[in-house]
Amino acid sequence: MRSDTWSKHSDIRRKHGGDRWETQAAYIGDMTTVTRVHVVVAGTVQGVGFRWWTARKADGLELAGYARNLFDGTVEVEAEGPSAAVDALVELLRTGPPAATVTEVSTRPVVPHGDAERFDILR
Repeated sequence: MRSDTWSKHSDIRRKHGGDRWETQAAYIGDMTTVTRVHVVVAGTVQGVGFRWWTARKADGLELAGYARNLFDGTVEVEAEGPSAAVDALVELLRTGPPAATVTEVSTRPVVPHGDAERFDILR
């Protein structure tokens, strides 16, 4: 990709002098920004259907990624897709399913992978 403009590929880079490229948020066909976020949810979030609930919400938002339980009792979620949909999922995670009690949600952006087409429940 030897252009100073945005491309429609998931590996979007912008030229910054010489041959140095900077990775940016990805764009898809209609120039929708694709983002990926890493989320850790704390509280009563294991044994209450949190991963299953998260996967159903992510599927409804057409996001890719995963949810899995961590050894410290938290649930880890990574979600990738259009920015608005990712933001919507993060807001849903702040309350979780009815049986959950969410006490903390920490988020950090990560570089979109573009390699997954679905949302998985991991063990």
